[in-house]
Amino acid sequence: MKSFKKLLFLQYFALILGMILFVLFSNLFSSKLSYEYEKKYVEQISSVLAENLKLIAEIYPNKYLIEESMRRTVKDIPSLDGLYLSFGFKKYCYPEKLKVKYACSNKKKILFTETKVIVCLPIYEEYASEFLEKEKEGYFLAIFNRSYVDQIRNYWFLDSLFISIFFIIIASVVIVSVWIDINADFNKLKSFIKELKDPDRILAPLEGKLDEFKIKEFRDVADLIVKLTLKISSLNEHIKQLALTDSLTGLYNRNYLNAVFEKNYVPFWKREKFPLSVALLDIDNFKSINDIYGHQKGDEVLRRLGEIVKNSVRGSDIPVRFGGEEILIIFPSSRKEEALMAVKRIRKKLMKEDFGIGRPVTFSSGLADFPSDISVPGKLDELIKVADERLYKAKNQGKNRDVLE
Repeated sequence: MKSFKKLLFLQYFALILGMILFVLFSNLFSSKLSYEYEKKYVEQISSVLAENLKLIAEIYPNKYLIEESMRRTVKDIPSLDGLYLSFGFKKYCYPEKLKVKYACSNKKKILFTETKVIVCLPIYEEYASEFLEKEKEGYFLAIFNRSYVDQIRNYWFLDSLFISIFFIIIASVVIVSVWIDINADFNKLKSFIKELKDPDRILAPLEGKLDEFKIKEFRDVADLIVKLTLKISSLNEHIKQLALTDSLTGLYNRNYLNAVFEKNYVPFWKREKFPLSVALLDIDNFKSINDIYGHQKGDEVLRRLGEIVKNSVRGSDIPVRFGGEEILIIFPSSRKEEALMAVKRIRKKLMKEDFGIGRPVTFSSGLADFPSDISVPGKLDELIKVADERLYKAKNQGKNRDVLE
């Protein structure tokens, strides 16, 4: 009887010792993994936030817009306590009481304290030459609260405790399976964070992979990453659209020609050598409309002309507000005779509009195309120059007409 009790005691002691050892090992291992995750998480999220705020500061350097973006970001990310941006000669922060005590060098730096993680990223305005006159540089600070990671670590500890008891009851096979699942989920999470470097490519796959996580905490973190990436991507697309579109007419602006058309479309034109025509439109006597009826009336004419142009061209055609009252229309895969038909439709619609000035509003235009007017494809500037010369000729010939030769 004593031997049996001793055996039971030894078995019970072995079970308790095994459970304690397993829980301790699990806690140490989860602490190490959570530290690695925390470092990658704050680094990647900070990079995305820095890029987002830099883009806003480059295109719309408005203090209230930037601070409102900071406020919404801090509100939407549970672990984020504050943001600080030094860009050019201006500084922005949220919340206002935030005091930056950490100097930022020219190198990326992550500082861990007992309760906070401070990520410092130097930022450079790489594309200043395309949109702004001067290049700037500065740095970005993101301050995270470590309680969010501690919560995940606590969840992990409780799961490990339950798993350890389950392991003792039904044998080592179960715990091996569980650790395989944990390792797989952690690798998936690391892959998610790595893929954030190219958010436009991974948004759709990210949403589809959430159900692949077997552990709730990992799935929650992955879901947070997806939502943040979608939010930032949507904001970036909106900002890009504002940067490439003329606010008055709704047409593309000259930034679009430089940043999109020249980069993406011209190489294709050079390679395929397909026809391409341009039409340059200029409102007749526009200065007199502004002088007599005021700039609001001039804006009304421009706004309505922009609407007519957009509704009169094909989806593949590219209308651009080229100057004050000049509109450039690019007609891919079209000769100038075909483009002329669209220009005449626009003139006919515009002349029917009543702007309350006692006469119809007209415009003159010059048209040119490849291969009739230039011999080498891809030289958009030369084609526009020919169209501009013909526009000048149309003005001298009495206005309200189109010149093709």
